[in-house]
Amino acid sequence: MRGETSGVLGPAPRLVLVMALHENGRAEEARKTFAEAILAHKWRAVNVRDQDGWIVHVLRREAEAMILPDLPALLDGGGKIRGRG
Repeated sequence: MRGETSGVLGPAPRLVLVMALHENGRAEEARKTFAEAILAHKWRAVNVRDQDGWIVHVLRREAEAMILPDLPALLDGGGKIRGRG
């Protein structure tokens, strides 16, 4: 999911890598990789042109739920990121 394959399907390889890193206990690296994947892509739905675009959105949602399980509470102004001070 790194190197040459990282450019295939936009951020998809990085999002899969994020989930693998998280599952292997490398939470900090997973969060950093997730942030890089999010910042490197245009996420507006109007930018989706085909099914691959929607697959990327689904992968983002899955990775986001894994990395930031409390995101809805954070966005509502409450809660804090698990595992952080």
